Amino acid sequence: MDNYCIFSDESGSPSNQYHSIGSLSGPKKILKKLRNILENSLKKYDTSKVEFKQLKGDYRKESTAKDYIKKSIKYCYQDKIRLDILSWDTQDDRHKILRRDDQKNFKIMYYHLIKWVNSQYLSISPDWEFHPDQKTSMNWENLKYFIEATNLNKNQPGTLFTNYNLPDFPNIVKFNESISDNDPLTQLIDIYTGLGRFSLKEGSTFISWKKLQDKKEKNQMMLFDTCDNNLNLSRGKKSKFKILNYLIKHCKRYSMGVSINSNSYLYTYQPSKYNINYWFYEPQGYYDKAPTK
Repeated sequence: MDNYCIFSDESGSPSNQYHSIGSLSGPKKILKKLRNILENSLKKYDTSKVEFKQLKGDYRKESTAKDYIKKSIKYCYQDKIRLDILSWDTQDDRHKILRRDDQKNFKIMYYHLIKWVNSQYLSISPDWEFHPDQKTSMNWENLKYFIEATNLNKNQPGTLFTNYNLPDFPNIVKFNESISDNDPLTQLIDIYTGLGRFSLKEGSTFISWKKLQDKKEKNQMMLFDTCDNNLNLSRGKKSKFKILNYLIKHCKRYSMGVSINSNSYLYTYQPSKYNINYWFYEPQGYYDKAPTK
């Protein structure tokens, strides 16, 4: 059986309230085909790469990002790949504590994400290749050890999840960091992950913008641009709103279960049913607290 791959990326810095990590997963052969398709998108719009942070109003970047989303959602609809994005709020009850250990908490969130991804392929039980973005601020040697471990109940000194009783992780047969500048697959998950965090921060404003956009499309507002400017949107924010709107429309077109209206941020209901999963981590109870130093 062909190996399966996970490509991952993160969005957010230590000073940000919201953080997101995302993964793109699927059979190696399928992802290779998708990479070729995305490379053709780059050639079509004459650009070398596209990342979420580059969405600042440039037509080529916006068009390439839309093409990335269009092609990847179709692959998700055809049950060829999965996209899973986990986000959290550092100001919620779990995280708003003294001496919070952000580095260890980040590792725990990565554990939750990879555990979830693996659970979606249990009927196949494939061997995995793991390709996180090179820019990610993770000690991958530690995480790699735990992913490969077959018995995590035996605590190892100085390792990631000491004091945590964790089940087995998937079998990782190959590990190397991906350079997003050179790999459209890493660029793809960068865009989805960036949109996840962005929706938490700007979701309410986006919904207001979208209502104006819908009125414009229905020719009900002649002075749309003026009203648009009243939202105090920068060129970069408008660009990201366009891509977010494009994502939501295509998810709706393919009935992917992704919504923003109910919570004012991207969210997937029944994530096991769909292959695009926007997951906002919420504390499981009073006992669920971030680790401390």
